Amino acid sequence: MKLYMRILFLIVVGISICDACDPNGDGKPQCSLLSFGKTYRNFWDPTAFWICNFMGKAELLRCPISTLYDSESKRCIPSSQWVWTPPCGDN
Repeated sequence: MKLYMRILFLIVVGISICDACDPNGDGKPQCSLLSFGKTYRNFWDPTAFWICNFMGKAELLRCPISTLYDSESKRCIPSSQWVWTPPCGDN
């Protein structure tokens, strides 16, 4: 049982390292088991966002016309309300 818990811990740590933010990338996630169904900001295009529907594969979706993806609320909002934020937070 202890071995199982250690292996599970190492997997979770490995996933978190792989999902580290790269401000030079487009924000496409690796889509691990823990990220299924979650949405992620596209760093290069605020009219688009990533969603993890499959293990290891992110799908690019577009916001409706006149909306942009807001990484804080995790949804498309009217472009008049959208404010740019650094892709990887304040770091």
